[in-house]
Amino acid sequence: MTNLRRFVTTFFGCVALILIAHIAAAAPAPQLVVSSAAFDAQNNRLVITGQNFSWPSDGSSAHGAPPLVTLDLMPLTVLSATPTEIVASLAGTFPDGTYLITVSRGPSATESAAFAVAIYHEETLQAIQGPAGPAGPAGPVGPAGPQGATGATGPTGAAGPAGPAGPQGATGAAGPVGAVGPAGPVGPAGPAGAVGAIGPMGPAGPEGPMGATGLTGATGAAGATGPMGPMGPQGPSGPQGAAGVSGYQVITANASSGNLGPGRVLNATALCPAGTRVLAGGAQQVSPSVALTMASSYPDTAQQGWFGEFRNGTSVSYGAVSIVVYAVCAVVN
Repeated sequence: MTNLRRFVTTFFGCVALILIAHIAAAAPAPQLVVSSAAFDAQNNRLVITGQNFSWPSDGSSAHGAPPLVTLDLMPLTVLSATPTEIVASLAGTFPDGTYLITVSRGPSATESAAFAVAIYHEETLQAIQGPAGPAGPAGPVGPAGPQGATGATGPTGAAGPAGPAGPQGATGAAGPVGAVGPAGPVGPAGPAGAVGAIGPMGPAGPEGPMGATGLTGATGAAGATGPMGPMGPQGPSGPQGAAGVSGYQVITANASSGNLGPGRVLNATALCPAGTRVLAGGAQQVSPSVALTMASSYPDTAQQGWFGEFRNGTSVSYGAVSIVVYAVCAVVN
């Protein structure tokens, strides 16, 4: 009944036997003895063992009622009782400690006994005892037991009923055809006929098709290199080439806004130096935390520069933003 795997109840104490003079009677009742007590923490019960918990043991007298059990003078509810074992319920929570158990079946000194029990919960025991050690190795396998005797053969079962008659068989096939008789002997060969005259020559046949082209022959060895010829006269001068460019350079222009609101634009024009023309260009947003929309990027030929414009196409203000416009300039000849 005691859950030894989860809780360990440490028993200590001594049996306090209160021996007083037996009450004069024809058959005096024996002394009630408590020999052990165990705390079943899983079911919150006390299991008490001993002798003479009821007298007479068959419960035929007034003393056959369940005995009175107390824990530090607090009565407990007795769940079951025999002459050698009592199971009592513990109401409430008891802290770790030592308690005095008393068992009484009557008013005389021989009908009472006491026992001390220490109640410790699992957490306290683990702190005292430390962690469990590793499991030991498995013991050797024991020898096999003798083979048991063969059981008796059971009786033969009764015969089953006869099955139904099978269907009528099909009509048998016709017998085999007799073997073919042997072939007759070969007759004698007839006489040879006379040799006929040679017939006239037939006409010439048609011309056959042309045969396939033969394989190409191997290439002959290269001839010796001839002598160098004389230098030819100088050719005429070519026409004048197209005009080129010079003074290539990249010009930049920057623009910034401290707070670019919704729908607002930011633009700049990179102008080429005097005497040069714009050849190409572009625009770039340099604020990495925002995403502006490019509205325009084209060459401004009237001013010889490149125009770039960005727009805040959202419904929120972007705060501080910056852009840069590039113009590729050169002198065109």
